Amino acid sequence: MILAYIFIIIGVLFFLKNAGIVTWSWSVVWPFLLIGLGVYVAWAWKKAGSWLKQAWDKVSKKLN
Repeated sequence: MILAYIFIIIGVLFFLKNAGIVTWSWSVVWPFLLIGLGVYVAWAWKKAGSWLKQAWDKVSKKLN
């Protein structure tokens, strides 16, 4: 879902640039894309880590 929002934001930025409403260049945008990607990866790892912990807890209870 996060990736969809990122694509929407990028699309809106391209539209605004082509319409002449906003001026920007890749030298300004690419750091924000990296930040967004980093936030997404951190969120995905946290979510996966939580799932793995729950799975491990279930397995360890069955082993005991």
